Amino acid sequence: MRMKKVRELSANEVYRRCDLSAYGFRTTEELGICEEFIGQERAVKAIHFGLGMEHRGYNLYLAGPLGVGKTSAIRTILSKVAKTKPAPPDWCFVYNFNNPNEPKAICFPTGMGRVFKKDMEGLLEMLKVDIPKAFESKEYEEEKQRIMNESQKQKGILFEELQKKAVEEEMQIQYTPTGIITIPLFHGKPITQENYANLDEFHKEEIRKRKEKIDEEVAEVFKRIRKLEKDVMEKLKELEKKVALFAVRDLLESVREKYNNYPSVIDYLDMMQRHILEHIDNFLPDKVAEGGPTLPFPIPPQHKPTFTEYQVNVFIDNSGSEGAPVIFETHPTYTNLFGSIEREVRFGILVTDFTMIQPGSLAKANGGYLVVEAIDILKYPFVWDSLKKVLENEELRIEDVYQQYGLMTTVGIRPEPIKLNLKVIVTGNPYIYQILYAYDEDFRKLFKVKADFDTVVERSDELLYKYACYIKSFCDNEGIRHFDRSGVEALIEYCSRMASNQNKLSVQFGAIGKIAREADYWAGMDGNARYVTRGHIERAIEEKIYRSNMVEEKIREM
Repeated sequence: MRMKKVRELSANEVYRRCDLSAYGFRTTEELGICEEFIGQERAVKAIHFGLGMEHRGYNLYLAGPLGVGKTSAIRTILSKVAKTKPAPPDWCFVYNFNNPNEPKAICFPTGMGRVFKKDMEGLLEMLKVDIPKAFESKEYEEEKQRIMNESQKQKGILFEELQKKAVEEEMQIQYTPTGIITIPLFHGKPITQENYANLDEFHKEEIRKRKEKIDEEVAEVFKRIRKLEKDVMEKLKELEKKVALFAVRDLLESVREKYNNYPSVIDYLDMMQRHILEHIDNFLPDKVAEGGPTLPFPIPPQHKPTFTEYQVNVFIDNSGSEGAPVIFETHPTYTNLFGSIEREVRFGILVTDFTMIQPGSLAKANGGYLVVEAIDILKYPFVWDSLKKVLENEELRIEDVYQQYGLMTTVGIRPEPIKLNLKVIVTGNPYIYQILYAYDEDFRKLFKVKADFDTVVERSDELLYKYACYIKSFCDNEGIRHFDRSGVEALIEYCSRMASNQNKLSVQFGAIGKIAREADYWAGMDGNARYVTRGHIERAIEEKIYRSNMVEEKIREM
């Protein structure tokens, strides 16, 4: 069998020169900006489709190797699409008066969260002034004194009756700081231990019976006095509530009128009013005990109200937003993505409350778009499974990851979940997509749109001009020297070499940009040349090969 002769190829046949003289430019400074995504029409169409689908599960996976422009493309597209969307609502967390460990989430129209916080701060300051002022009124003092005088009068009647019965039983009542003492009388005088010992058993028994009888009367009087004191406390409490309600009602009513169309706010204000009336002492100045011993050093109060329960945590504030938010999360740890509940040390223990709830990227991107790298959300613990759960339930629950998985025994808070409505765009290489699609059923349900980014494109005269315009845009964005025509031609020839095909060009602009930057460096070393030329491009390619081909040269020497 005769072997087919292999035809030797000439240099021109294996290397296709690029000639841009027909386009009439000398340097890239003369060209326009390239606003297209060269060679990625399929991917761009898929992206617009995915962004336009409002149904659940139409999140996007941008598949392609590093450097094909996935991030640049989605950034440019989202910057335009987001402007056409309305700004999302605000979210606030407030104290849950029924269950302090489960803060309530309230949704407000854009910008209203900050307004509500300011209104509540103003309300609290007015309450601090008006409530103490109401308790300084003449009417309150008179009614309080009347209740206390009536109680004292009834106590006096009880003591008079007790004294009368004691006289009838020949007993003497003495009032001491520790209570009441009953002393038997003998011939009208308090009996002594010696006199009592000299009595016969008959008189001793008689005295014991009289003492037991009067002791029972004393116990009954004390029982009635305790009831009187309890009634007085209740009456004073009701009086305080009545006075406080008079001061609180009008202030709260003005806030209710403003937020009448927000049922959750009205519920919160109703619970807040009840809480204020039940804890009215927090708004009153501390009463200093009179007649007590003077200490050589001050003792700090055991409890100083902070009024934290009346504060508002503006969790998400979109007051300054124009359009939908676009968040690129480059470090998607669990805390950065889902939010956190901070803690602080008080008296040696960790404590937290609803004011320490902090948002993550998901909450910040709510109503808009979140872009993350596939490899990042897969390598950080707990992130991937939690992200799927959030997208499936369309709600975000802020919780400590260790508490979620039962790794922390301390009691924390469990904020009410907030509703989510966003698109998640994951960028990554095709291999990760294939693995997830094959082995993760949830991934198939939640990421229904795949945007494939190509690595090569068919070579054409129109495309050559687009490449030249892209190089002009790249120089402007990177702040490097512009290229003359020969430099552009050399870089396009390098793109053809990367594609390993004379009729195709590579669109791996990451690698192309790397050569452009290095050529700019060599242009600077070449007497600080004004433009990047073919020689600088060829030098950059040669130096790149030289830096990494030591092993290849050693093998050739063998």
